[in-house]
Amino acid sequence: SGGRAWALVGPTGAGKTTTLAKLAAHFSIKQAKKVRLITIDTYRIGALDQLRTYARLLGLPLSVATHPEELAPLVENLGAEELALIDTAGSSPHNAGMLRELRDFLTVSPVIGSHLVLSATTKESDLGRIIDRFSGLGLESFVCTKLDETEVLIPLFNQLVPQRRPLSFLTCGQRVPEDLEPATPTRIARLIFSQIQWN
Repeated sequence: SGGRAWALVGPTGAGKTTTLAKLAAHFSIKQAKKVRLITIDTYRIGALDQLRTYARLLGLPLSVATHPEELAPLVENLGAEELALIDTAGSSPHNAGMLRELRDFLTVSPVIGSHLVLSATTKESDLGRIIDRFSGLGLESFVCTKLDETEVLIPLFNQLVPQRRPLSFLTCGQRVPEDLEPATPTRIARLIFSQIQWN
């Protein structure tokens, strides 16, 4: 079988590009996987430069796709066990046009899976709206960022529990790759219990 592609999607400011770099380091260094980076984010000034720096530091190839038809061959030609990590532009859940454009990119190949990056600092009402809008992309998992920037995590888990999709990774800081960890049941249980006010 061929490789897989993970597209990190989510609202602006959720930490997608930094998380992408952490995942790239995790899979290439810790799991010795062959990893390539792809960006379809041609909107944000400096986004490509930031990713180029990470690619250079990690010694990974980086490709840019400005149209869906440019993305298709990049993911279809992945080797067995190879992983492509796709950086996407931050999309407002209110911007139907941008979400449609994102869907056009991410449906060019069945090897692409969408993973929604959510910041733990987001208000609960906004989290619900974001999950609802991005669910149209056929999400495979959630990645939660900025756990170090808030002491209130219950709203986040309130929104994630009914979703019936896995929480794959957690991030808690800016360091690449140290501040990334797999979301194990034990770790999540510990986070939830730390939030409960015990008498």
